[in-house]
Amino acid sequence: MEEAIVISAPKEYPLYLIEDVINLSNERLKVKRIDTEHGIMNGIEWALPTIVVVYLAKPFFEAFLKEAGKDLFPIRDLQINYINYTFVL
Repeated sequence: MEEAIVISAPKEYPLYLIEDVINLSNERLKVKRIDTEHGIMNGIEWALPTIVVVYLAKPFFEAFLKEAGKDLFPIRDLQINYINYTFVL
């Protein structure tokens, strides 16, 4: 039977943090630990979904912020006029 759970961790990673999972290994469930070198792991697998979500969400946020700016412009204009009237005059 092949391994059902494979834990990949750097060599420096303390064993006591994952030994509970490794101790689950028996004849029906195989657990294996793979020691890896220290470095960046799965960088592209983490970056690609983020890039896709940001690319797809960009038009939504641009439109949302543009409309929010249109709604808040009169309020900001009133506040500036109030400050000018209160402190300047």
